[in-house]
Amino acid sequence: MEKKKIIAGNYYSNHIHVPIELIKLEDNSLHIVTTVEIDGIVGEMIIDTGASVSVIDKTLCSNVLCHSDNSAHLQSASVTGQIENVEVVQADYLKIGGRKLKKVPLVAIDLKYVNAMYEKNLRRKIIGLLGCDFFVHYQVIIDYANLKLTLKLNKKTLSKH
Repeated sequence: MEKKKIIAGNYYSNHIHVPIELIKLEDNSLHIVTTVEIDGIVGEMIIDTGASVSVIDKTLCSNVLCHSDNSAHLQSASVTGQIENVEVVQADYLKIGGRKLKKVPLVAIDLKYVNAMYEKNLRRKIIGLLGCDFFVHYQVIIDYANLKLTLKLNKKTLSKH
């Protein structure tokens, strides 16, 4: 049974339940996506437990959308072994499941390849990937049977963002 906290007479759950969609991209390729809002931009993100960090399409990062930490850069390797330098940015907020998570770190990368596949097969645009850092931080549970993510919010997770 889910614990509920009472705040000002209303129920407040420390869990966020987020609908997800299981989509077939090609014959043998299944992906999970969910709708989010990042600093006012609404779009879909791929649920990617194999990605070590959460990313945003670098074409969406302007001075208005993402605040760069000029000193923060990472080296990133793709599954093909290609290594490149990427920029670490911070979104003011990421809204998911009706809740705003503040000061969310993301890595800005080029998602042209991903979006070319999604446009070709589904006519959809991806704005980013939710990676393992997000899943660990929010203790995410993926419920395939009910097509939902459950994120756990607590003082520890809220204080980091």
